[in-house]
Amino acid sequence: MAILRKQLLGEVTGTLGDAIFRKRYGKTVVYSRPSKYRISKSKAAKEGRNSFALSVAFTKTVNSISELKQIWYLAKLEEVVAYNRVIKYNKGFIINDSLTTKNIITPPGVGLLISDLQFSENILKFKIGLNHTH
Repeated sequence: MAILRKQLLGEVTGTLGDAIFRKRYGKTVVYSRPSKYRISKSKAAKEGRNSFALSVAFTKTVNSISELKQIWYLAKLEEVVAYNRVIKYNKGFIINDSLTTKNIITPPGVGLLISDLQFSENILKFKIGLNHTH
């Protein structure tokens, strides 16, 4: 593993040849791509991959809302990155490759207050506020 200090190409992420560039804790880190690997075809492994993919999609959606991403970042939780926090607190709530009503979009101790609820012509409008319960 290498850490890039001065980046000639600007900020680099992704794959370049056999090198994988990732941003970790504010630093760009370079990993070598594994030469070969096997993908299990067992039912449990497939379900695990599907569940993780759904968890990642859910996390990307939550983090696409800058206010929610900031709330997860500021929460007093072990994980450093908001992205990892959302995955950790939601992975157990995905059942049969589906999100459930137990999935959470705010960290423990922070709730959402919904007000001004309006429904018309298949459109739902509402205002969201935060409720800190720490």
